[in-house]
Amino acid sequence: MPRHPPKPDPWYAIRRRQGPWGIVYRVSFTRAGTNVASMFRARDYGNAKAALRAARAWRDRMASELKLKTKQEYSRILRPDNTSGCAGVYLKHQIIRRGAWSGEYVHWQAQTPQGLIPFRSRSFSVARYGFDDAYALAVKAREEFVAEVEGYVGLTLIPERFRPAE
Repeated sequence: MPRHPPKPDPWYAIRRRQGPWGIVYRVSFTRAGTNVASMFRARDYGNAKAALRAARAWRDRMASELKLKTKQEYSRILRPDNTSGCAGVYLKHQIIRRGAWSGEYVHWQAQTPQGLIPFRSRSFSVARYGFDDAYALAVKAREEFVAEVEGYVGLTLIPERFRPAE
């Protein structure tokens, strides 16, 4: 028997509150790191049904206007503590000890974005390629990893009708 897709949730991002001020519908959701919210009071719209209709219309309009962030865009965001200038690329210093001998291995390493399974990394030796060329190869490898990521950030909880048209 075929499964039918679930109907969209009419209460997505809407919360009903009731208190001494009457019935209030609060609409709140986040897109690309920006929280948008608004309140709809029943007394401002005449009754609760009209306030709910206004809240749903506002939610639908704002959800369609605000652009979602893709996982590729999210993977390219630089953290405040990043010193390499490219997200997911790191300069590694590895000390190798074999008996009384020890040496240092310096390499640029590119890692897969968070959430990409299985985790992979690629390293490029500074001694073999030179500092700048090893960095360029690591940045290129990171871009190849990022190209494998698909979808949008946070879509697991967002109903289908609020997803952008592809």
